[in-house]
Formats: sequence, structure tokens, C-alpha cells
Amino acid sequence: VLSLLPKFEQKDVLELGAGIGRFTGELAKAARSVTAIDFIESVIKK
Repeated sequence: VLSLLPKFEQKDVLELGAGIGRFTGELAKAARSVTAIDFIESVIKK
């Protein structure tokens, strides 16, 4: 999935619907910053 995204190296990334953060860690390795958001409380607590 990440390979399908436009280049995000050294950019600020907004991840909407982040869920349990399956991609957040990989995004954080290359992006300047990552803001991960999800609105389902039970998922956020995981």
C-alpha cells in the first residue's frame, strides 16, 4: 500500500483513519512528521 502513495519523504503527513497504526510507523520512518487520526475510540485505545 505504501508503495502506491506519492513520495512522502521529508514531508508532513496527515493519516486519516489510522486505526491501530498499521502504516503509521513506516510513514514516520521517512516523513518529516506524521499526524495520525482516527475517530473510533476502541481502535485508538489499542
